[in-house]
Amino acid sequence: HGEQFSECLASHRYMKDIEKDLQDAGSLGIRGTPAFVLFPTTIPEDPHLILIPGAFPYETFKEEIDKLLKLHGT
Repeated sequence: HGEQFSECLASHRYMKDIEKDLQDAGSLGIRGTPAFVLFPTTIPEDPHLILIPGAFPYETFKEEIDKLLKLHGT
């Protein structure tokens, strides 16, 4: 698979997609990986995005998800 990867990388086939992903991530304040963005999927235009920038324990994710659920009355 190494040869296929090298060919794909050299072709720049996905460069526009990667640049778009980098731009989107930057606009959300993401500066590295891992990073997680939480938002209510039933209301995609809702401004209440929660960014978790890094590797955190389960409790951190649960706390942030619970905040979103409480905010939206679920």
